[in-house]
Amino acid sequence: MIKKINFREKEYSITINNKSDTAIIFLHGFCFDQTVWADMLSYLKDYSTITFDHSGMGESDIHENHSIDLMAELLKTIIDNLDFKQYFIVGHSMGGYIACNFATKYPEKINGITILTSHPFEDTPEKKENRKKAIQFIENNGTSPFLKQMIPSLFSKDFTDKNPSIIQNLLEKSFAFKKEGIIGCQNAMINRPDSSKCFNNNIGWQVIYGKYDQTVTADLSIGQALLPDMVDIICLFDSAHMSMIEAPQNTANAIIQFIQNTIR
Repeated sequence: MIKKINFREKEYSITINNKSDTAIIFLHGFCFDQTVWADMLSYLKDYSTITFDHSGMGESDIHENHSIDLMAELLKTIIDNLDFKQYFIVGHSMGGYIACNFATKYPEKINGITILTSHPFEDTPEKKENRKKAIQFIENNGTSPFLKQMIPSLFSKDFTDKNPSIIQNLLEKSFAFKKEGIIGCQNAMINRPDSSKCFNNNIGWQVIYGKYDQTVTADLSIGQALLPDMVDIICLFDSAHMSMIEAPQNTANAIIQFIQNTIR
């Protein structure tokens, strides 16, 4: 089912699958769209699943003054327009930033969050500088050379070597994204606030990270897992940053177990 939701003068298409009292909202990462979850969703048919394209990504237009705060407000609007008894969020990479930001403001609206190869912290000065350099590179060279370097680097070498068609398909989708959207999301990540106080709220927490992830390292993932009073932490030994594609069944199984242990 597709539900249309208006938010700040822009229309979003929300995809809802399956019928259940419990809904899982999936927040995709930078330079991907909601189809990135397709393989994993086939293992989650006992739950209603909700996906959409973030502002500036996929088929969604970019907002002026785009920010992670703005995307958290969009998430609230989506939940307010739905009618499920319980909500869980799975936030991957940039989607994890949005999920943690949301949890600092509206913890009463959700039961639990899975931080999937992501974290709640503000960018380091070095990371901010690297993002600014990436923006300048895109301004000078367009989006395609940037995407050709970035997207394969998110997977383990073994996966990219064995699955060139999957990487190519992701690249072709991302080539259609507007430059303004990609730059807008980079700036949103540069300017996002620290959201680590999200762990102070009484909701369930799960941290999933990939053994071969060079973007969100094991040290960073384990470090954030020390902040909540209770957390389910999972290392996926067969993936890097893109576990929903590299290890979809293992990732789905971990999320199912977390929900079953957290559901009220």
